[in-house]
Amino acid sequence: METLSEARQSGGGEQAAPGVPVAAVGRYASWSRRIAGQYGGKRAFLRHQQALSLYRIGVLHRFTRIDWRWVNRVIFVCHGNICRSPYCEARGRLLGLQTASLGLSAEEDSPANASVAALARLRGVELADHRARTLPNVALSRSDLLVAMEPSQARQLRKLTDGPQITLLGLWSATPRPYLHDPYGLGQDYITSCLDILDQGVQRIAKEVRQHHAG
Repeated sequence: METLSEARQSGGGEQAAPGVPVAAVGRYASWSRRIAGQYGGKRAFLRHQQALSLYRIGVLHRFTRIDWRWVNRVIFVCHGNICRSPYCEARGRLLGLQTASLGLSAEEDSPANASVAALARLRGVELADHRARTLPNVALSRSDLLVAMEPSQARQLRKLTDGPQITLLGLWSATPRPYLHDPYGLGQDYITSCLDILDQGVQRIAKEVRQHHAG
């Protein structure tokens, strides 16, 4: 089996510790690309696994117990209100939901992220008119459903609000993703993967609202 030190001697350009097989480095590089494209990077993957473990042992189940009969408006919440939550707000509106969005650490009136907006447009979702808002500037009521992207955001909302129900967007996707990493500054592959999950979650939430408000 050829090692990297042997590959360098024969003109190979890969970089790693001496004696590491070239095939192993190739497999690691392939795994890293796949993790980056699906989860946003290795640290994001670890956070995903941690959140998924909490979900599997029941710690996050309280965020699935929603009384849909009381939900009149769905408010999507993320960090800066320029990537995940504005996309969900616009997608939900297209599906007939009454929606809004905000960021827990947003800069007021910031536009949507250009990379996310460009890929959203390809899906028929327009973010050109979006402007970021913060929690203090959104009037909440008990009939609102706050939809966070990460467990830490959901916990923060529980501390900051009193009345609205709270859930996690990724708990309503086809495969549970209780932690959905921020796509800000990341590549097209992950943004696309993130938007896929957002679409699944928003569609399921819209279905639940329609079913419980029918008639």
